[in-house]
Amino acid sequence: MGMREASREKTVGMKNAVVFCVAAGMALSAAGAIARNESMHTDRADRKLPKVVAQHADQEIAVMRLRLDGRSRTVGIILLRENAPKTCENFISKAREGFYNGLAFHRAIEGFLVQSGDPLSREDSSRGEWGTGGPGHTIPAEHAGDHAKGAVAMARVKPGGPAHGSQFYISMDANSALDGQSTVFGQVIRGMDVLEDLSKVAVDANDNPVVPVRIESLRILEPGSPIFKTADEIELEEEFSRARRRAKRPSVGQQESWLSSFLGRYW
Repeated sequence: MGMREASREKTVGMKNAVVFCVAAGMALSAAGAIARNESMHTDRADRKLPKVVAQHADQEIAVMRLRLDGRSRTVGIILLRENAPKTCENFISKAREGFYNGLAFHRAIEGFLVQSGDPLSREDSSRGEWGTGGPGHTIPAEHAGDHAKGAVAMARVKPGGPAHGSQFYISMDANSALDGQSTVFGQVIRGMDVLEDLSKVAVDANDNPVVPVRIESLRILEPGSPIFKTADEIELEEEFSRARRRAKRPSVGQQESWLSSFLGRYW
């Protein structure tokens, strides 16, 4: 082989190596962005929530964001003030002051209920006491509503006693045995799939999720008001959009073809 042919083969080899490295790098970059996005983006339930909210325009609605499986997930709850005015007022007041933000669900029983609202659940160090804490006050029990699937009710301090001041649970199925025992003050209108996933997580001997599932935010929408997003949610959605655009870029094979053509013309 002459020196000219050897030089030509060396050049072609270098060009092919550059094509492969650049194409592979672009593919890995896009794959990494999508993987990061899958672990952090807000779920799509909030896209459909406005339509559901419009069907209940005359009622107050609680929008709860949960951190589950590495994602922010959405649950929408209509508040039944006409059935349980004192309970709803207490819940709304707590939500507006940010009481529920950061609290964990300390009970998760598939097919039965999920429960939160204990301020002790803010700290992992007090895990053994989760479920025993409260705001320091109770509220009168209002025996209204049935425990249909998705019913939201206040826990009781003791059977026949007043309602808890902050702890609430969501019925994962029709639980008629609980009717008349606790105050039903809300109904899930969006996000039962989120709660189903929550109810199936691994739990300890006390039905406490092994990996804490926390309430990121719980906000109250006045009747007819738009669903607003936090700055973090907006940022996550923007990241999601960027990742989708990156995913639509040419495949590795297309990138190799384009780069090979480009380098072949100028190299």
